[in-house]
Amino acid sequence: IGGHVAGQLASSLAVDTFRRYFFEPDNNDYILKSKAFKKYSIIQRRLISAINKANRRIYEESKTNGHLKGMGTTMVTLYLEGERAHIANIGDSRCYRLRDEKFEQLTQDHSLVMERVRKGILTREEARNHPQKHIITRALGIREQVIPDLYEFDVKPGDLFLLCSDGLSDCVIEDEIAAIFEAFCFDLTAIAKSLAELACDS
Repeated sequence: IGGHVAGQLASSLAVDTFRRYFFEPDNNDYILKSKAFKKYSIIQRRLISAINKANRRIYEESKTNGHLKGMGTTMVTLYLEGERAHIANIGDSRCYRLRDEKFEQLTQDHSLVMERVRKGILTREEARNHPQKHIITRALGIREQVIPDLYEFDVKPGDLFLLCSDGLSDCVIEDEIAAIFEAFCFDLTAIAKSLAELACDS
C-alpha cells in the first residue's frame, strides 16, 4: 500500500503465504470445513482461506514487530479452471479482461473514491484526479479477518487477463492499456514491458 509501512514486505508475505495455502490447503482450516461457507464452491473456499492465511500472517507480523505496525497490502488473484475464471480481490488491485476488442475491469476497487463513483457522487474522471483516491477501505494485514470479493466468469478462446496494482491503473488510462494489448496481440512479454515503461514514464 503506497505510503504505508513496509508495503513491499507485506506484499511479499501475501504472495508467499497465498501460494502455499491455496495449492496445499490446510484441511483443518475452519473456512474449508465450516457450514457457514458451504454456499461457496471448493475453489472459492480455497481462495478465501488462502487470502485469510496471508492476511493473518501480515497482521501478526505487524503486531510482533513494532516498526512494522500498520503494514498492509492489496491483492488480486486469478485461478483458471477449465472454462471458468475464479477471481478474488482486496483493495484497489484490479483484474481486467480483453475479449473481442472490449477491454473491461472485472473487479471493483475497495477505495473511498470508487465507492462514491458507484453511488453516483463522483464520475470516474473526477475519481481519477481526486485528492483522496489513494484511501482504500479494505486491505490485507489491517484487521484479524478479511473477506475478499469473489467473481466467477466464463473463459473463451482469445481472452486475455491483466492483473495489476494502482502502480499501473493510476498512471495509465484504460484506453491506453487496451491499445497496447491490441497492438501486441498475444506477445505477453511485449505487453508487460510496454505497460511497465508507460507507467514509469507517466
